[in-house]
Amino acid sequence: MIQRDYIRRLIAQLSEVLAALMGYKSEGRAEEGRGRVEQAFKEMLDMDMGELEKVSEHQILSYLKDQKQWDEQQINATAELLYCYAEMLHIEEEYPKSQALYKKALPLYVYLQNQGKVFSLDRMNKIDKIQNLLA
Repeated sequence: MIQRDYIRRLIAQLSEVLAALMGYKSEGRAEEGRGRVEQAFKEMLDMDMGELEKVSEHQILSYLKDQKQWDEQQINATAELLYCYAEMLHIEEEYPKSQALYKKALPLYVYLQNQGKVFSLDRMNKIDKIQNLLA
């Protein structure tokens, strides 16, 4: 019961953050959006962006699964927040930084798509978009 409540709360928080970020993106307020993502990392996942910046895209999945011992919902939240942060950086034309974050989100999305219990068309679209941006 506690686990289910935690998952519901995490999903609700993530939905709220993603909706706010869509507004920042459409209004061209990327800097505010980045601040909101950083805040969400701290509030939802008890992590800051600096911690994730130190982990390579090749190690991020094992870091989250093995060292942090996170479940699929937490990994999904991390992927979504990394993707949103990369989007904000892309809007600001900070391409090397945005690409680095896209590269970290990609293996998380691929893992969730292959191992997750739920197929997500949105996730597949994000995987395709990231692969095209990095090609």
